[in-house]
Formats: sequence, structure tokens, C-alpha cells
Amino acid sequence: MTVTVEDLLDQLAEDESRKEQLQMYLETSKLWVQNAVTSSESDSKFFEEDKIQPLVDLAILSNAMDLWTHRGGAVTGSSAVRHIIAQLRGLYSSWEEKQDGEELQT
Repeated sequence: MTVTVEDLLDQLAEDESRKEQLQMYLETSKLWVQNAVTSSESDSKFFEEDKIQPLVDLAILSNAMDLWTHRGGAVTGSSAVRHIIAQLRGLYSSWEEKQDGEELQT
């Protein structure tokens, strides 16, 4: 994943004094997105796929922005983030089937 705290700072129009706090929101969002798709550490290569990475980055950035914007309140996640997660789950399912097929052939 290539999203950085600077990307989040730019999107939220926050100054450098918020960087440490925003880093925590960004790291939390990375974990949330990954765990929303799969909790298996052995599947980390899925998130490195070229066609997957832009979706993951957008989901992480959007989720971190939602968390920051609604901090102190209940966060249900935006519909955009939920739709991206649904798409990632579908892509993950196809990717996992392909991985299982390759293991059977070896």
C-alpha cells in the first residue's frame, strides 16, 4: 500500500501539527481494510497485486478521512468504503481460488 500520512494531510487540509494523530488513523485504516477482506497474514501478497493496490489505497484513505472527520462519534463508514471493500472481497475470492489451483498443480 502506498498511502502516506502526507496524502491524508493533503486531503484533509490539516497542518503538520496533526501528523502524529493522522498517522494513527492511517495505520488503523490499513489494518481495518486488510482485516475486512482477509485476516490471514499468508494472503498479504493479494494486497500487492497491481490491480488491487489502487482500490486498497482508496479504501484506506477514505476510511482514514471518515475516522478523522467523525472522531469522537460513531463511525459507520461511508458507502464508498463499503462498496470498495465488497469489490475487494470479490477479487480476493477469485485470487484465493487461483492460489488454491496453483497449489494443487504443484
